[in-house]
Amino acid sequence: MSWKHKLVYVEWVDASQPVPEWQFFADITPDGNVHCKSVGWVHTYDKDMLMILPAVVGLSGKHPSGMGTMTIPRSAIRSIKEIKLP
Repeated sequence: MSWKHKLVYVEWVDASQPVPEWQFFADITPDGNVHCKSVGWVHTYDKDMLMILPAVVGLSGKHPSGMGTMTIPRSAIRSIKEIKLP
């Protein structure tokens, strides 16, 4: 299936936020992964990554455009589903 220009809902994992202060090793507790959810139009989906855009114009025209590109490593993606529009 080609995902190009499809609207998708993606569940993926990311690294947790770094703690910006010194900590004793004994006081550090693992945060684990951050579970993320994103929605956007697919620009690229290949063996390495998914690139989506939350805002697009002119998808059916000669020069589609988008804003807010986000790239998610393919290894971080847990699920991806097409959102059907009316």
